[in-house]
Amino acid sequence: MSKENRQYKSSIFTMLLEDKSRALDVYNAVNNTSYDNVDNLEILMLENAVYLTYRNDASFVFSSMLNLYEHQSTYNPNMPLRDLIYVTNLIAELVKDEDLYGRKLIRIPTPQFVTFYNGVEEQPERVEMRLSDAYMVATDNPQLELKCTFININPGNNLELMSKCKTMREYMIFVDKVRKYRQTMNLEIAIDVAMEECIMEHVLEEFMKSQKAQVKSMSVLEFNLEKHLNTVREEGREEGAELKMITKICQKIQKGKTIEAIAEELEEDEEYVKRVCEIANRFAPEYDIKKIYKELCCFIA
Repeated sequence: MSKENRQYKSSIFTMLLEDKSRALDVYNAVNNTSYDNVDNLEILMLENAVYLTYRNDASFVFSSMLNLYEHQSTYNPNMPLRDLIYVTNLIAELVKDEDLYGRKLIRIPTPQFVTFYNGVEEQPERVEMRLSDAYMVATDNPQLELKCTFININPGNNLELMSKCKTMREYMIFVDKVRKYRQTMNLEIAIDVAMEECIMEHVLEEFMKSQKAQVKSMSVLEFNLEKHLNTVREEGREEGAELKMITKICQKIQKGKTIEAIAEELEEDEEYVKRVCEIANRFAPEYDIKKIYKELCCFIA
């Protein structure tokens, strides 16, 4: 079996927290509060294509707090740096109509950064990650600091938080089911079987019933992309040929072609083209082909 696909879990995590009541459920568990005024919670979305590869999994404002929640299946020491990029983009959107050069102090919601971990590698229950740990020159008083709370939500960890948070508890039940079936099934079938079980056991029942088609469609697309990239490697397609294909895709991006049109013209898998386009946006307008290729390979590394 190939490595467990990390993307489906992040996608479902994001879908779950797009619902205000579930987002507030997680907020209450993290902050040990008991708010129920969901109408005061504002889900934040970055729609600009420039931000495609700079969006975090869930962002919302509640009680003057800007909450950035991220899901991770592997330990990533760069989360504070990633959060810095995410929050900069979000705040830029929040204050885009303000006069940053005026005499009036522009007030912004207080940021809070949390990463929820549910990978298979052993990790501590809770860790505070700091941006300053990445500084080339260590300092006891960094002028720019960002702290991210790493929370392990695997079974047996952070029991108090998980007992309070129905959303996160049932999400992990679903993930565990997929993980079990993934040992003998491909991702598409494993997710389908796990969803049916969850519905019967009343685990995320409403979500599974209402979003079943979307979750299945999403898993099929991501599984097909994973399969496509694995096939490329198995066939031994030379790096040069792959770089040439990426170059062609970038050239068509510059001409304003849609993902669908690019895939059709190049006779390539649409999800593969979509992934290349998303990564390429990070390197526009120069489009560093080798860096795009490297990130593409890391997608299933």
